Amino acid sequence: MSAAEKMSRRDEMETLLPFYLNGSLEGAELEAVEEWLATDPAALAALGEAEAEFSSTAASNEAIRPPADALSRFARALDAEAGPARAPAASSWLAQAWGRFTAVPAGVAWAAAAALLALVVVQSFEQPGGMDSDFEIAGEQGDLAKMPFA
Repeated sequence: MSAAEKMSRRDEMETLLPFYLNGSLEGAELEAVEEWLATDPAALAALGEAEAEFSSTAASNEAIRPPADALSRFARALDAEAGPARAPAASSWLAQAWGRFTAVPAGVAWAAAAALLALVVVQSFEQPGGMDSDFEIAGEQGDLAKMPFA
């Protein structure tokens, strides 16, 4: 058996008393605690102990409450430590170029892409050097390509 199963009804009700006192119990648990308080004479003694502990805890918390101006003093100290605010850094040339590039209207971008595609297509059909070129491509002549490598 687990520890939760071994708890007696009294132990279970006593663990719920702090929640009963602060008003956070609802539903079946609230009804069970109220019924236990109404039927068990020892329950009122347990309730009195829980109320005493609850009130002493609340009083202790009130005693250690920070001063009213603590938050403003902390904010001033933090501002003094941080120093003056810096101006934002200028963006790099790459970021500026990217910003200008992405600011181009879509129609202009498509026109530039079409012109670039046309240039690539024309270059793929054009022979290097034109018709009367002054250079030779290695291995173009069959006899040189068949010679043994020395």
